[in-house]
Amino acid sequence: MFVGHWKTGKNNGKGTLLFLCLALLVSFGCGHKEEDGVGFDTQTITIITPSEQVPLSVEVADTDVKRAYGLQHRQSMEEHGGMLFVFEQEAQHSFWMKNTYISLDILFIGANKEIVGVVLNTTPLSLESILSEENFQYALEVSAGFTEAHKINIGDRVEL
Repeated sequence: MFVGHWKTGKNNGKGTLLFLCLALLVSFGCGHKEEDGVGFDTQTITIITPSEQVPLSVEVADTDVKRAYGLQHRQSMEEHGGMLFVFEQEAQHSFWMKNTYISLDILFIGANKEIVGVVLNTTPLSLESILSEENFQYALEVSAGFTEAHKINIGDRVEL
């Protein structure tokens, strides 16, 4: 990050004050979600497959700020945990793994609460766009491997 040029002489007090203000602003931008003021409500959902009903306790990302922050800076996730992204309408929404340190499976869910797409084992920290071939209104991020372990497939239903 370029801060500026430093001069020697009488005006060093202004430069020091500017540097301290910039350092303070940068420190606010480097915190974890709680320090950023991003708080997520939790909700229990159930994925219904032909062989089982899979309960999950998920954090809900239902605003632009929450969706943008997502699971960034997390080092781990509970086995039956996840994050549910809620959008106003079905569309082609894109995801990426910026600042996300854990590999995820992403389930794309239509307005009718049916899984319409699945992406397995995302690459942590990748800036590559992740898309579904179908429009969706909800996306569910779970730990990588969770989808295969519970035999979750396109066409399975989700109770929100």
